[in-house]
Amino acid sequence: MSAVVFLDIDGVLNSTESAIRLGTYKRLCQRAVANLNLVTLTTQAEIVVSSSWRIIHDLARLRVLLSEAGVKAHVRDVTPQLVSVQGSGGLYLSRPRRDEIRAWLDAHPDVDRWVVLDDSSDAGPDRYVQPDFAVGMSAEDAQAAIAILGAA
Repeated sequence: MSAVVFLDIDGVLNSTESAIRLGTYKRLCQRAVANLNLVTLTTQAEIVVSSSWRIIHDLARLRVLLSEAGVKAHVRDVTPQLVSVQGSGGLYLSRPRRDEIRAWLDAHPDVDRWVVLDDSSDAGPDRYVQPDFAVGMSAEDAQAAIAILGAA
């Protein structure tokens, strides 16, 4: 059996605070990355990217971007992008992240421990830690995630 962290990036590994300091949202906050590393090293969890970054970057590129930013855990996969058709005009709307996470979990029965790190409430409420977008993933968020996953 295995453990995964469903990872949003904006608001978790970057923040308003880090964007002001670094001049961009495209660079990740080292403090937030260190907090993520604490979670994955303590629990032996892999990462599944649920962030909208998975729409812009393929899995191979996400692995490089996260590794270059200092993320230590293996990036196992990305969640599927689920859409719903609304109305006769064919308007496409993204489904809530919790639905995409559930679809991924349903396809991976080997995962028995998981946590969601996401600043948006559409990812919760199950096994969910919601960092503050203004500051990103804190030490308290890391401890909450470790508690949800349990130590390996």
